Amino acid sequence: MYQITDGKHRYLVKISRLSISLNPTQIMAKDSTIFRIKRTDKKKKKNRLVLSCLQQFFKDVIVKNYHPNENWPAEIQGSAGVIVALEDVSNDRYYFMEDVLVAEDGKKYVVCNQWGSSNFETFIERAVAMGYPIENNQSEASASQQETVPPTASQKTQKLQIEISGLIQQILQGTCEDSNDSDYLEENPYDGIHTNFYKFDSDNLIKISLDDTVIFEKEIKSLDLKGCWNTELVLDWDDDKLEALYQQISSNSKFETKNEHDESCLYIHPDSNIFLIEGKADTSNKSIDEIDIDQRYALIDYGWYHLKSYPMEVSDFQMNQLVFIKDSNVIDFTGSDDSDEIYYAFTNLFYCDGKQIEFEIEDNRSKSLDVIKGWVQDV
Repeated sequence: MYQITDGKHRYLVKISRLSISLNPTQIMAKDSTIFRIKRTDKKKKKNRLVLSCLQQFFKDVIVKNYHPNENWPAEIQGSAGVIVALEDVSNDRYYFMEDVLVAEDGKKYVVCNQWGSSNFETFIERAVAMGYPIENNQSEASASQQETVPPTASQKTQKLQIEISGLIQQILQGTCEDSNDSDYLEENPYDGIHTNFYKFDSDNLIKISLDDTVIFEKEIKSLDLKGCWNTELVLDWDDDKLEALYQQISSNSKFETKNEHDESCLYIHPDSNIFLIEGKADTSNKSIDEIDIDQRYALIDYGWYHLKSYPMEVSDFQMNQLVFIKDSNVIDFTGSDDSDEIYYAFTNLFYCDGKQIEFEIEDNRSKSLDVIKGWVQDV
């Protein structure tokens, strides 16, 4: 109770405790959105997602002449930059100092951990353009919208070339009047050849160049194509982009890309997003299909090969733009060992626009030439 007066009268006034009510919309909620690179398992906060993208980038390319700041410009983040050389760090608090990224030449880099809503949106746009689509736990529609961000002005056309070398089997398929005529085949082994392709193994060296600068040079097993099979991930038919890719590749290749259960055989590596399609060799050329199976024979030319692809124009190339196709009949046909040490990796290689990457022989030294009755698809 309080006593007040107006000069003539005194009043006793009871004042209740002050109460303030806030509209819930006025309260700033904590941002619980978490993100991940599409088709990977681990979801992360904004800054950890940025780190994850850069870690994947260092796996996908040779960071040497292919400088990371050219692909992840500093202005995306602001004054601290997206990624900086460890030796140039002026404030440890602004970077993931415990997660140092090491380039092929030994130079060390660290990734910025300062990300808010404004600069993170810009980062997502760049990640999509670089081949790392981002999705979050709040809105699948938003993730889809992010994935279809149009190419940015920073994208540039590049010349892609791929070289593969090592002990390789070239399989040539041809016909003669009698595929059992060993004398004829020994004298004229390369007559009547219709098709040829190569069997690439995990220990073959693959080298990828952009504008004549090598960005990747390792054994095929470093791509971990076998890991695609272990994940047992197949095409998600709800993903329009993947379905379009699958249809594009399968319609352009000479492969049946369905298994005996009439399911697609597109596998996606959970970490690198690399595509692997299991196929069965097939040919849509009726004139070849109508050739009697008794007239078909194959040559397996085994030896050291150096193959180089014809130049192809691409935009902002990333490893997950390559689609590896593996013919499931080749092992049975060649009798090759599919061990963990040296395993059959793939037969054909496509770019994501559906074009097959074709190779020419730069050099080869044959070790043996075997003649087999029938073709791979006859197995």
